[in-house]
Amino acid sequence: MAHSESLSIRARYEAALWWTMEQLGITESIERKVIAAVLIQFLSTVGIFLAPFLFSGTLWYLLAGLLFVGASIALVNTVLIVRNDFTGPIKELEAGADEIAAGDLSAEIDRFERPCLIARQRRIKSSE
Repeated sequence: MAHSESLSIRARYEAALWWTMEQLGITESIERKVIAAVLIQFLSTVGIFLAPFLFSGTLWYLLAGLLFVGASIALVNTVLIVRNDFTGPIKELEAGADEIAAGDLSAEIDRFERPCLIARQRRIKSSE
């Protein structure tokens, strides 16, 4: 039961993540998604560095803890984005290529209809 519950929590978290990225307008580009996650991590690092100079005592510890949690969430988001936008499609492509290499010429490789990939293909074709 714990396994199915954790999948449910993960699925809900990922749905919330993709909804948030959609609202921010960054789902059209893998680059935008990764830059947003790295920017959050960088700003958290800068905040953690500056906090002792600007705050003291309990407030400093609280702020450092919140910034650390924010950086950790950005790290998890980066992993999810990379798995969805890089690793997943590559594994699917590799599985199809393995079938073809094994002699199954009827195997099909799905075309990825992801907006970021389509936009990149158009830019490449227009630059030729």
